[in-house]
Amino acid sequence: MQTSLADHLHGNIRNVAVRILFEGRFIDLVPARGNTLWQARFNTWLKTDIDKQTRYVRSSGLIDEILALKIWRRRHALRFPSFLMELATIRARPKDFRALLHFLATDFPTTRLLDPANSDNVVSDLLTEVEKLRIARRARLSLWGKWGLPTDFEEQPRR
Repeated sequence: MQTSLADHLHGNIRNVAVRILFEGRFIDLVPARGNTLWQARFNTWLKTDIDKQTRYVRSSGLIDEILALKIWRRRHALRFPSFLMELATIRARPKDFRALLHFLATDFPTTRLLDPANSDNVVSDLLTEVEKLRIARRARLSLWGKWGLPTDFEEQPRR
């Protein structure tokens, strides 16, 4: 189903989605049979509930932080699946973006994040240890720069 959709719409297969360009915007389409998705990366089926996942993320009150993290991910060209980013943000419960970067730099590589719709689905397993450490390193660099100096995320006093 995923391959057929990608071929028909000239899209690119992601892990569970097909990314298409529509009216100048990239859109991810997630084909499913009931609450079962195909995971191309692992060549297996995944049982979940997209509606429950969406409600969980929306009710978190952290949409601005999630969107900021998605911009940060794109800026640093990191492989960091959207749902995993959302769950990491919710787990971190950051008071600001620096706190979220701190969580990514310190706790994220060893944090186990589960799908709220299916606790057998360990979403943090979507990344390898190397990929998690790459995210942590980039978060550290964003916080402290190459030489351990505060970066533009550090609040500067007004003159």
